[in-house]
Amino acid sequence: MVNHSIQKIQIIFISIIIPIALVYVYINRDHIPFREFFIPSSPIMNIGDIPLHVEIANTESERTKGLSGRDVLDKVDGLLFVFPDPGYYSIWMKDMRFPIDIIWIDENLKVVRIDKNISPDTYPQSFRPPKPVKYIVETNVHFSDTFSLHEGQSVILPSKYLED
Repeated sequence: MVNHSIQKIQIIFISIIIPIALVYVYINRDHIPFREFFIPSSPIMNIGDIPLHVEIANTESERTKGLSGRDVLDKVDGLLFVFPDPGYYSIWMKDMRFPIDIIWIDENLKVVRIDKNISPDTYPQSFRPPKPVKYIVETNVHFSDTFSLHEGQSVILPSKYLED
């Protein structure tokens, strides 16, 4: 009889506490310090159906620096370069410490080229797209092969980066 009463109390306790906790988390979702562990803070873009968490380089100084000087691409899948207008923008491996894949994206949000396994040893060589692009994504080496990315795929960007 005692076990049955304890089980009832446990069920009542759980059925009250869990909904209250969920409501609390929902109401305070922007103020909970551990939120960053569950919800990524980096913008998300898609290439085909593959989501990428990216940092954004949309100023001249951010685009010039790129990934130079870093030891790794940490906590994100890539660096998204956003340019004001389509053009033949170049990428070089100056001060790079690890190889990357470069994904070139035109103003129509289509992948126009993927340069794979670009080594820091290629510096001072520059890499350019075959046609004007408005966006470039640098990812860890083999990212494009791992996720079977290819030319012609559609890209989805956060809307705030479409009209910079």
